[in-house]
Amino acid sequence: MAGQRRFDEQAVFNVALEVLELRGYKDATMVELAKATGVQRGALYNAYGSKEELFLGAFNYPAGKFYEQVAHAS
Repeated sequence: MAGQRRFDEQAVFNVALEVLELRGYKDATMVELAKATGVQRGALYNAYGSKEELFLGAFNYPAGKFYEQVAHAS
């Protein structure tokens, strides 16, 4: 199905943050991220557009989930 991610986004974000911690933002590559996550590089670019957007998503994901839970609790 087009537009639907075929990978566990939370798992990708967790691995991306691990790679960032080990390699640093500047030295981490999309090839490295693809290998570490098991998601093809093209799929990562299609989903996030850039390394920067992937890392921003990884940092913002927990806050988004928290706000989603708060909204459903109201």
